[in-house]
Amino acid sequence: MNTALQLSAGLAVLTWYLTSVFVGWRLLRLGARRDDAPARWIGTYLFWAMGFGSILMSIPMGRGSLGGIAMTPFDRMMIGLALTNTVVGNIALLTFTRRVFRPQSGAAKGFSAAVMVLLLVGAIGHCLTTRFSWQLTAPLAVIYLSGTILSNGWIAVESLRYYGLMRKRLRLGLAEPLDANRFLLWGFGAGAAALMLFSTTLEMQMQAVSTPERIEAVRRFSLPAMAALGLACAGCYLLAFFPAGWYVRRFAGRQAIP
Repeated sequence: MNTALQLSAGLAVLTWYLTSVFVGWRLLRLGARRDDAPARWIGTYLFWAMGFGSILMSIPMGRGSLGGIAMTPFDRMMIGLALTNTVVGNIALLTFTRRVFRPQSGAAKGFSAAVMVLLLVGAIGHCLTTRFSWQLTAPLAVIYLSGTILSNGWIAVESLRYYGLMRKRLRLGLAEPLDANRFLLWGFGAGAAALMLFSTTLEMQMQAVSTPERIEAVRRFSLPAMAALGLACAGCYLLAFFPAGWYVRRFAGRQAIP
């Protein structure tokens, strides 16, 4: 049973990664063509952190999880590149969140800077103290992972909050339904990513201290949840930024909501 669950979760997460690469690359091109800084920030996050960085990290992590396989210099290089890409991408995400949603807020600026410090200190410290280990269970690795969770959680909260504001404007006919829906989808996608990162961090910590039986029981729940969240992220990213025609037509002619 666990083999099937692992396969479904793996395919869903791979779909999430590849969708991030696709959407991120298109946003980067769009941002460059239109000189659109927000598109470049989101594109940087999706392409380099959630897409390319995650794929790089999954290769040595997958090899290491098999057991008995010594890390190679190439594995360590991939981990270093993955952490670098993820830090850069999450800094871009934090920049987007602060400048788009809280441009005048000193508290937002301070929070953004604090999370950036967590990302940098955690990633650099982990690499230096563990020689680029794939096992993200040491305290510095948890600090780094906390930065990724906070950056995704913050953009999820801000996007959903702004969707609530857009609903009020929709009632007055002052906003487009499709535009409002983008904030809802992006909020859900970022929230799903934060939940997945949080659950993965907890599971990695459990593997270091818990019994195999308990870990097996947890994975019977976590693997289906990971599959669902991975597909939810992929779908939200696509529909938020490059929706298919059938999805756009759902909002045609709708100027208000009940």
